[in-house]
Amino acid sequence: MRLSPRARRRLAAGTMVGAMAVAVPGVAVAATGSSSPSGSTGTGSTTGAGDTTRHPGPVAGCTTSTFSTAQSALESALTGRTTLLGTLQTRVSGAKDLPSATAAALGAILHAEQDTINGSGLAGLLTTAQGATTCAQLVATARTMVTAFRVYVLVAPQVRLTVGASRATALLAKATAVEPKIQAHITKAAGTGKNVSGAQQAFSDLQAQIATATTDVAAVPVAQILAQVPSDYPADQSMLSTARTALANAVQAGRAARTDIQTIRQDLR
Repeated sequence: MRLSPRARRRLAAGTMVGAMAVAVPGVAVAATGSSSPSGSTGTGSTTGAGDTTRHPGPVAGCTTSTFSTAQSALESALTGRTTLLGTLQTRVSGAKDLPSATAAALGAILHAEQDTINGSGLAGLLTTAQGATTCAQLVATARTMVTAFRVYVLVAPQVRLTVGASRATALLAKATAVEPKIQAHITKAAGTGKNVSGAQQAFSDLQAQIATATTDVAAVPVAQILAQVPSDYPADQSMLSTARTALANAVQAGRAARTDIQTIRQDLR
């Protein structure tokens, strides 16, 4: 049985859920651990969380002879964070299906971070780093950069998880809406005498995958994620990790659903 162009379009709509594999990029990788650069977590690559007695991150081991190198490294670390915040802002601005209240909350988080780091607040860290003359000043600035902002371990996940969950929720709603249409095409094909056992089995799995993905996405606590602040580190990492895993599982279900759609298409040709 050959499907009409209209029928093919309707069936193609079912791939909405499969699109999560590309609509929520990086989630599966993020679920297995942080990809943050050295010195972006805790109080630095050479210290434990809460340890404020040692040199943090990019200025670790700063001495008089290595001061210029440490200062440049700190400036680079601050610039990297500023660049990432700009990238995250672009992602929020271009996000589809992001509720206005959620977009506003993310915008406020990014605005506060960007303003303070860039120096429009009481003291800009980059300006402070550039004006530093001692290792002690660099250490204090680096420590503030890490502990007061948490750009890599908190702000980036806040944006990625929230945008990803919102997009996945919208895709799943669309996929659920076309389920009856896909079943109708299978039933119609069966009425013409075509063997649709493969398509029917794939459709049953498609429904299961959509249901699984919907449950997984619902497990991403967006409100709780948005409420986190830098001082919540490292207690918030378990919650963020669980959210990453849930969204990654939803993406996996989306990939399986896309395979089911391909099977249905093949079986109804």
